[in-house]
Amino acid sequence: MFKNQLVVALRHLRRKKLSTFINVFGLSLGLACCVLMIAFAKHEWAIDEFHKNKKNLFRIVTQRFLPNGEMEKYRHINAMFFVQYVETLKDELPGVVYASAFLRNENVLIAQGDQTFQQTVGLVSNDFFFMFTFPLLAGDPTTALAQPAGVVISETVAHKFFNKKNDYDSLLGQSLKIKKRDFVVMGVMVDVPKTSSLQFDVLISTEDSRGFRRSLNYNQVMAPVYVQSIERQVTKLVEDLNRWDGKEKVRNIMAPKLSADAFQFTLQPLTDVYGNTDIPNLYELQSDLTIVYMLWGFAGLVLVIACINFTTLSVAESSGRIIEVGLRKVYGANQGQIMRQFWGESLGLSLFALLFGVVLAELFLPVFNGFIQHNLTLSYRDGFSLLLLFAITGLLAGSYPALVLSRAQPVATLKGELRIGGHNRLTHLLVVVQSVASIKLLICVGIMVLQQTYIYEKDLGYDRQRIAVIPVNIPFTGNPKEYELRQSQ
Repeated sequence: MFKNQLVVALRHLRRKKLSTFINVFGLSLGLACCVLMIAFAKHEWAIDEFHKNKKNLFRIVTQRFLPNGEMEKYRHINAMFFVQYVETLKDELPGVVYASAFLRNENVLIAQGDQTFQQTVGLVSNDFFFMFTFPLLAGDPTTALAQPAGVVISETVAHKFFNKKNDYDSLLGQSLKIKKRDFVVMGVMVDVPKTSSLQFDVLISTEDSRGFRRSLNYNQVMAPVYVQSIERQVTKLVEDLNRWDGKEKVRNIMAPKLSADAFQFTLQPLTDVYGNTDIPNLYELQSDLTIVYMLWGFAGLVLVIACINFTTLSVAESSGRIIEVGLRKVYGANQGQIMRQFWGESLGLSLFALLFGVVLAELFLPVFNGFIQHNLTLSYRDGFSLLLLFAITGLLAGSYPALVLSRAQPVATLKGELRIGGHNRLTHLLVVVQSVASIKLLICVGIMVLQQTYIYEKDLGYDRQRIAVIPVNIPFTGNPKEYELRQSQ
């Protein structure tokens, strides 16, 4: 039976080459959009999800409040905290298990022998590896950052400077010059995942931060500070943080003109750092999840249009297969067998469309990465999403012809009394929905194209070809006035 259904399906597809091509190409476009959206959504929703302690990791955020008690949304002192108080937090607040600052310097010159490269250096506290899941391939996490002038490097940096693969233990004790200072390799860690909101190539302790900041006064250095709290005691920790004796000292330095009531600490979950644009991230770009949902809407709209197109074409062609269905029923085929025949053809087309859609997705990926400003790659390790997409698309696209034709009476089909399509309300509705969705999609795409054209072609009042931008790479030192100036720029 299966062989017969397969032969009939292939014969029909070969006879209707044009409609088959239109169906496969239309579905492949919709599926390509969905494949790209699946990759994008997985990346956006996976940020910082790999940390084992993610539920208990928080960033300290300082908020200002108006006299009426409302928070000043755009006047946060934000996620900046004095590095000198990191150890104090652990000592004086029982709810804090670990605490670590995170400063970052980009394009730092690192040398080893006659080799020099620019790398991103992160300055962290000794608790860093206890809090975050960045596994070490060599070295002891308890002492890697506790040693004077100790440095932890990533796999990529290890290969750049030492060119030794999988022999990371031999790198321990090797020397590197960072900003002309000697450091000793105390650990080699796996490369930081792209799904981390903390990006760096090399780690050193904040106690060895001389030369990485302009201010010689260590007490004036500020950075994002993360804490690991005791499970289910976050609310109490926030209360203790705002009753903490050191709060007044911090307030006197950061915002001496504010009253105690207008200056409050709160804790922001680590998994909220990337997606919450109300609280700016100092080092990394953030993502508005509204954009994710909007792009998902575009992908879904394209797929819906393709499915409707598939259904309407199938309905239009069904009139030529009415006699075939009648003969099959005369020779003993039941309703289930007829439905499986049409659903099998639909799933076969959907499978071809999925394979072609994956190829299109790979071709469109560089353009899509440029649009979303990411460097995504398509991973096929988890094929469940693709299989689910294929099954849903095939079943939905072939449901109407399968249900209508399978219920046809043999006598009516052989006499030519059964009519498919024509003035059928459902087909009219599908055509209207498809037209409206297509028009909306064209309008949205047109608006986006006009926006991009405006951005690139707007006369800025100067010749961009004759102006050079020279990055000076001056690290942020923590001065509150400097921070507000940067936020206003």
